[in-house]
Amino acid sequence: MKKRKRKKRNPNGEEEPRREESPSSEDSGNARVGPEGNGEEGEGPSSPPESSKSGEEDREEALRAMEDKLKRALADMANMRRRQAEDRRRIEEGAMEKICHEFLPILDSFEMALASDSDAEALYKGLRMVHGMMEDLLGRHGVLPIPAEGKAFDPRIHEAVSMVESEEIPAGTIVSVQQKGFIRGERVLRPARVVVSNGPPPKEEDSSRCSENPGEPDSSGPEPAAEGGGEDPSEKDREA
Repeated sequence: MKKRKRKKRNPNGEEEPRREESPSSEDSGNARVGPEGNGEEGEGPSSPPESSKSGEEDREEALRAMEDKLKRALADMANMRRRQAEDRRRIEEGAMEKICHEFLPILDSFEMALASDSDAEALYKGLRMVHGMMEDLLGRHGVLPIPAEGKAFDPRIHEAVSMVESEEIPAGTIVSVQQKGFIRGERVLRPARVVVSNGPPPKEEDSSRCSENPGEPDSSGPEPAAEGGGEDPSEKDREA
């Protein structure tokens, strides 16, 4: 039978409140923490925490954000290239249109010269005027003729079509121009086709000198004495 505990009373006869006993260290050490961490005994393997799942979701979200940024950057690059190509095309078309407008007055001058019934001298003057207009147009755009005749041959701006011998013009000097060349800034649009001097021709040697043999003795010299033929004059004097 269980013993009934006596209730403690104070001097006034009132019952004292019962004090709850705290669990001992042995009981607390033997208690196991359950899966929910509420002190209940846990049995079996513990389930993965929710923090790992949230970390994987964060990584997937960051990866999706990076992919979206990459797609946007590629799209911006493609749009930029397309805009640059369109701008370049518009600039080229504008430059070509400007040059065509500047060529129209020259074409008008040619048509007027061909339609006129003037004499040859007037026609020649008209062609010279059109030629001057053409040179002026090229000069405004920085296109200049390459100096050639009388200049030293330069393979960077000249193209030799032939070489001739000349006693007056030194070797390596341009004698004449077959086709004019043009340059714009430091860029050669077309090299000048020229004829270059090869220097004076080689001198012809005297035919008589060529036929002479330097090792042969001169025929005008004294002839050698014949063997056993003549007598010494001093011996004749002694005999007399």
